[in-house]
Amino acid sequence: MKTFNKPTLIVLLPKSPWPLKGRFGKREDQDWYQGCLLATKLSRELGVMVMVPTAMIYAGNKDEGQFYSDILTEIDCPLFFIIPDGYETIGQMEAGLKYLTSNRIFAEKYTKDEKMIGKQPADL
Repeated sequence: MKTFNKPTLIVLLPKSPWPLKGRFGKREDQDWYQGCLLATKLSRELGVMVMVPTAMIYAGNKDEGQFYSDILTEIDCPLFFIIPDGYETIGQMEAGLKYLTSNRIFAEKYTKDEKMIGKQPADL
């Protein structure tokens, strides 16, 4: 497996914050919030973009992308964007990979080898 010297993108896979009812306990202690804090910290330290792939919409509330956008703005994440694609973990991973490959980020930034586009992680 290849390792990379400098990441160029952080993919933050969302976890449902259950915005209508809320989860039990303080927001700051919950895994989805800790993921946002970690992604923000890495974005600041490494100067890289955070991508959040999600198309999840909660009835009677804002969609998950807007929810994450609000939180990342609140905690002052310097560089992030939302891709409105992917409803569950696998779909979100696929949406992220689709974005990376269609924008040539994967081939140009990580491998510089066109043959790597579309390969499975085990093939790397």
